[in-house]
Amino acid sequence: MATTLSTLQTEQQLLLKSADAGLEREEAKGQKRADKRVRAAVSANKHSSLWASACTLHHLTVAATSGYVLCLGPSSWPSFLLVAGWWIYSDFYSSLLHCVLDDPRCLKVPGVAPVAKGFQDHHLYPMESTAGKGLRMLCDDTVRIQWVTGGFSLLFSSRRDHITLVMILLKWITCAYGTQVGHYYAHCAHVAPQVVKFLQRLHILLPPSQHWKHHKAPYETNFGIVNGLTNHHINPVHLRSFSFAACFGLWCLMSMFDIAIWERFVTV
Repeated sequence: MATTLSTLQTEQQLLLKSADAGLEREEAKGQKRADKRVRAAVSANKHSSLWASACTLHHLTVAATSGYVLCLGPSSWPSFLLVAGWWIYSDFYSSLLHCVLDDPRCLKVPGVAPVAKGFQDHHLYPMESTAGKGLRMLCDDTVRIQWVTGGFSLLFSSRRDHITLVMILLKWITCAYGTQVGHYYAHCAHVAPQVVKFLQRLHILLPPSQHWKHHKAPYETNFGIVNGLTNHHINPVHLRSFSFAACFGLWCLMSMFDIAIWERFVTV
């Protein structure tokens, strides 16, 4: 009798273990299916045709205006030092922007929260939110902030002349398009043209090896996503050691007043 009871208990335990194992497998499969749906949703998150058309018009306007400045001749072109200065500044600006938008507290800031969610989702789905979207759509994502920063630049500028126009173009090309091109090809080096790979080796664009170090929890280093030139100087400062309010405030001030400050000290 005792042997029979022992045998029944053993069989019952085996059945329970088998059931638990089966449940765990089903839960794992369910999680994988859910994760696959989320990944697909991240990749499939496309803009409306109307907004895509507006972005196309904006990109063409930026290109045409840049061409117009070039046609004016060398006397109207920005100096090499000015372009280099903006290229370095853009990496610092992207570091601060990246640090702010990566902070979960940014999800509670009206107007900024959707952008912050995109940045934070990128840590979970790095390839789906870059290769899955494509460079064109990522550039479209910068159009609103280009309009906002351009508006503030005109509002606070003391000149509103050719220099202001050139400064706005430099900011958009470096801080908007530069961040997307640098970041996109840091993730998609397998499709990068040879010229891009060459620029990555020169640190003119963000090297993939440097950026992937950022994609390790707790995501607190290598925030620069244009060329990474400022990461070596900013990492020791440890931006996350400053309060969120301080970083957010500095980012807002830079977004509103940087061109007004630049044009007081430099000429084209």
